[in-house]
Amino acid sequence: DIDCASGFCQKTNINDAEGVCVDKTYISDFSPTSAAIGDFVSIIGKNFGANKGHVYFAKVKNPDIKLLADWVEAQVADCGPGFNNCSDNQIIVLVPNGVIDGKIAVFNAKAVGLDNFNVKYFDTTGDGFKKVPNFILSNIPHPGICGLLPNQGPVGKDFSIKGKNFGAYDIVKSSIIFGDNTKAKIVGGAAGWTDTLILSIVPVTLGNGEYGVKVTNNNQSS
Repeated sequence: DIDCASGFCQKTNINDAEGVCVDKTYISDFSPTSAAIGDFVSIIGKNFGANKGHVYFAKVKNPDIKLLADWVEAQVADCGPGFNNCSDNQIIVLVPNGVIDGKIAVFNAKAVGLDNFNVKYFDTTGDGFKKVPNFILSNIPHPGICGLLPNQGPVGKDFSIKGKNFGAYDIVKSSIIFGDNTKAKIVGGAAGWTDTLILSIVPVTLGNGEYGVKVTNNNQSS
């Protein structure tokens, strides 16, 4: 596996001396790690596919990946026109009813027919490819980002964050974080922060590159 750029080598036949490098679907992270029913959860990874696949949450302990009755399918978040919440490296879903603490599974759209359970087309948290810790169900709603508009641009540019459960603005407890700890300015303070929409500015201290964005309020984060 270490000789493959993707980190995954697969044998065509069990008796083959060597395998071949393939682009495996895998989960590298998700946020928030603890969420309530109906909250948005953003799943980060690689090779989720150009077309929408499937995301499942466990509804029993030690679910069998081949037994659909052990899982609940999650709905992809619909933020409206201009937002794509199902891409090759990120999927944003709503936590469905009936789930428990446990695994999340992502299936590429190519996981059909004879490839339905081909390991290169699916992954789970827990004992999956990257050993990402499992999901924790909470009874406390968390802030949830559905999308950024625009989702790219220079420092100092205005942008909006669409989502839910952002709560009421608090000058001390409400913040937008880029990366690990770079705070972004809220446009207009309380006037620029509602329960479903936040107006902000890309921090001028950032360098070029991609950054995760989090909304934090009252000690809860997206």
